[in-house]
Amino acid sequence: MRSGDGSLGLRRRYHFEFTSTGAMRSKGIIELIGRQINRLEIEAHLLPEDEENVH
Repeated sequence: MRSGDGSLGLRRRYHFEFTSTGAMRSKGIIELIGRQINRLEIEAHLLPEDEENVH
């Protein structure tokens, strides 16, 4: 795939899970072309009520 400047770059797509509360998991996708982020998607997720709950 070609990057923004026209050069060829390797396209990589990663699917992952993450948690913002330590209890529920949400899904995400990140796509890179070369070393540049081309796409980032994360599901809607809950934010912890206070900073003590961040894991």
